[in-house]
Amino acid sequence: MRALRRAGWAACVVALAGCQELTATKALDVSFHPDTGVSAMPKELYDGELKHVVMKVQATSDAQALYTTRVVWTSTPDSVIRIDDGANCGLARETTPIPEVHACLYARAPGIANIKVRLEQPGLSAAETTFTVRVNQRWLDVAASTASTCAVNVKYRVFCWGAWELTGTGKPIDALVPRPLLNTIGLPFDRVFAGGTTACANVQDSSVSYCWGLNDYGIAGLGRSVAFAPVPTLPLNNSFTSVAPGYFFSCGITGGGSASCWGLNGGFSMGHQPVESSESCRDSPTEQCVYSAGLEAAARQVFAVSVASFHACAAGSTGVFCWGSNLEGQIGNGLIGGSSPVAQVPGLVPVAGDTASVAVGGSHSCAAVGPRRADKATWCWGRNADGETGVAGCPVVTDLGCDAPLPRRLSRDFASIVAGYAHTCGLTAAGAAYCWGSNSYGQLGRGIADSSNVTPAVVPLDSNRTFVKIASGDTHVCGITSRTGAMYCWGANLYGNLGDGTKVARSSARRVSEPVTGFLTFTP
Repeated sequence: MRALRRAGWAACVVALAGCQELTATKALDVSFHPDTGVSAMPKELYDGELKHVVMKVQATSDAQALYTTRVVWTSTPDSVIRIDDGANCGLARETTPIPEVHACLYARAPGIANIKVRLEQPGLSAAETTFTVRVNQRWLDVAASTASTCAVNVKYRVFCWGAWELTGTGKPIDALVPRPLLNTIGLPFDRVFAGGTTACANVQDSSVSYCWGLNDYGIAGLGRSVAFAPVPTLPLNNSFTSVAPGYFFSCGITGGGSASCWGLNGGFSMGHQPVESSESCRDSPTEQCVYSAGLEAAARQVFAVSVASFHACAAGSTGVFCWGSNLEGQIGNGLIGGSSPVAQVPGLVPVAGDTASVAVGGSHSCAAVGPRRADKATWCWGRNADGETGVAGCPVVTDLGCDAPLPRRLSRDFASIVAGYAHTCGLTAAGAAYCWGSNSYGQLGRGIADSSNVTPAVVPLDSNRTFVKIASGDTHVCGITSRTGAMYCWGANLYGNLGDGTKVARSSARRVSEPVTGFLTFTP
């Protein structure tokens, strides 16, 4: 701090990089300096974030003059950032001669705002300085498919990026950055699901889902007459709180905990023996393609389900169950070859809805089973040619390679788990993400694209950030950070599925670009 006594006086405010000078034309004994108890003017905020900022003033002589000094804060546009008096921040503030030096910045919507701080003193010229602050998206939910990613922001709007078939915009152009879902009636969505070549989103606080993407075999729940839904479409007989889209069939869970599947029923993919090998849903996702009674009778209540190409797994109140193709032991029943109806995975018994997480990849499966809101015992089985089960060794070697037909426990436990084609990632209760398996596109997030790694390795983030949720496509992974709700992605990027504005694969977590527009709807 220094006192300035000269023909032109200067002052310093909390700023982007130390102090910025304010100048006037007449002498005044005053100094501004950063308030060490309050963080500096931010370069960026996240939608919905509150930031307490201070411009601290101290007088070296004529203190009475400061009581009549006025500091004015303005934000342009105020639709991006609103400024309130610092007393409205809900924070304790120290008493100063000019209470207006405290301000509360409230991020209202993504965009860029100019913050102007103006000091007015009777008999002196006004002094002012301007800061530019960017407001970024804050994401609530994320889902990844083969080569696309979709996410929900805090305004309950869905944005997608990557292969155009799954962006839901109706435009036949791959999206390299997030683009808003074409939502002509302005529905709010709070959850998003994706897999294979299909995506769905649930209307806020409801069990109504809208789906888009390819509808081969009726996988989007639109019946067999619709081949492709370029924009969100309401499936037939829709009542699912959770949807798991797949390549050839999809599954959903109702609010009551019952499960249904629809699409191609080849090789027990529906959990029951098909009448014909190509049996598909004809009219609705629930009318003909319902799990056999064996699953619901055994699982009683289903809490989570995950679908891959030709097999699926579900966590129920009595255990973890898998069905479908078992060519590499991905059903977990100790056998290899052919296909299987619903079979219980031995030793994995969840006791409540939030105590199990299941994930299936190309030909492997995993489950995390354990206590509420804590890291759970994590098990994997099936194909292990790239180390995707997280445990070294090949219990069974077949013509297809290295397989583990029974679940094996990982050395590290996870709160939740996701799977790609030949890799797996787990998220700890503390928010650390670990990945293992194939790393040909850098999908393990270790900073290098190289050979496979059977040992779970942490995905590093800058500034000690952690994740609240991660999602995996075939060869890429995305996650939402804990404090800010920022989105980071890594891995393959052939169609823009990382959302960073390029088609360059990334072996390290890279922040997703801001959307091309913040509008809820637009005309394709």
